Amino acid sequence: MKKIVLTVLLSIVSIFSFSNCADSQISKNTNQDEYISYSIIYISKYNKDIDFAEYGGSVFEYDLNTKDKKQVFSFPMTSFYTLGVYDRKKNVVYYAKEKGNDTYKRTKSSDQIYVYDLNKKTDKMITEDLLAINKLILADDTLFFLAAKNDDPNALVIGKIDLNTNKVSYWDEGKTSTTQIMAVDKISKRVYAAIIDYKEDEEAMNFSNKNYEKIKNKEIKIKTPKYTLCSFDFDLKDKKEILTTSDRVISAIYARDDKILYELDERVNFDDVNATVNVKDLKSDKILYTVDEGFPSTGYFSKDSKGVYLINMSSDNEISYYDFETKKYTDIVGSDVGDISDFQVLY
Repeated sequence: MKKIVLTVLLSIVSIFSFSNCADSQISKNTNQDEYISYSIIYISKYNKDIDFAEYGGSVFEYDLNTKDKKQVFSFPMTSFYTLGVYDRKKNVVYYAKEKGNDTYKRTKSSDQIYVYDLNKKTDKMITEDLLAINKLILADDTLFFLAAKNDDPNALVIGKIDLNTNKVSYWDEGKTSTTQIMAVDKISKRVYAAIIDYKEDEEAMNFSNKNYEKIKNKEIKIKTPKYTLCSFDFDLKDKKEILTTSDRVISAIYARDDKILYELDERVNFDDVNATVNVKDLKSDKILYTVDEGFPSTGYFSKDSKGVYLINMSSDNEISYYDFETKKYTDIVGSDVGDISDFQVLY
């Protein structure tokens, strides 16, 4: 069983060249009023004498109905991850940037969330207490994010920004609770996460390091912390547990209209992973599809929920569409050079 691993492959670029294709199986009616916002990381300058590079980020829009694409914003890449999401309705970009740094050189300060108004050409910082940002997800007038805060760099927490007031709030989980993946269902107004205790995770990693040879030889299994897949309302309250597992890793969650995709990984040793992806209807409590291969941690359902959009690293860094019934991939949009670091389907 194949596990797709997302790794950033940095390449020197001077000219962007993007290609896209559309499969006739993906209906235009299905994609009406939907678009993809995606971020690219590239090397803007390279000094081979000292082997030093400066990186830039760009945010693109791809219309799923018209198949048109355009670059909407570029910025120096100083944050830990290259993250940016374009809001077509407001013509603004929300992105991660090192605090107060507009150069191409990182100063090792904290990363914060900024909003750039493409009409007014203004740039504004809208968070103050973050350290590093792992994810941005836009849902109309709310921007959800996954980040480490200055007061506890060990835990990744889920936060939200009310874009009408710029008020920032966070989930009310335990101090050692953390998650590496999240998904937002804009229709049902639920936020999903796979929560673990980071101290338990540290213990599991120490166990694996101590027993490296035995795990490598499959004498014993890798130890994993307990994962709890749960959801919250848009106020990050009303927590509901969906499933828990102590012998699997929940490595992917997608969500839309009370349907979720989640991946369960059985890690036999350091190299072998048995991945199972389930698509579940939460209203009927039925499993709709099962896929025996690994998916990226981030992806988005199509409107009819018969497939998902995801970054497919086996397809030359394309954003692809995976059809649950045919079990086939269709390339949607991608780059020949540079790397897609993140994306979101918006509607």
